[in-house]
Amino acid sequence: MAPETDVEGNVGPLDDVALEQIREVFRSVDGLVEDAGFDSRLDPTALEIRFADGIGDADWCRFDVRWVQRGITASTTRTTEE
Repeated sequence: MAPETDVEGNVGPLDDVALEQIREVFRSVDGLVEDAGFDSRLDPTALEIRFADGIGDADWCRFDVRWVQRGITASTTRTTEE
């Protein structure tokens, strides 16, 4: 999904405080999450949550999470097989 098309309408700005809280929740789950961080330090647009194991036969998985101030979320799942 392209960032400009996965959420329609005026949803407000990114809620970076909520994303920080979501990141800390994922980081606290021992053994589940390999890494959780922002796509950019200067201008973050998504929280990237990386899992060492993928879905099905995939070797890895990443969820991209955006949380906006109106409470609407958008996320995508990406996996790859080698």
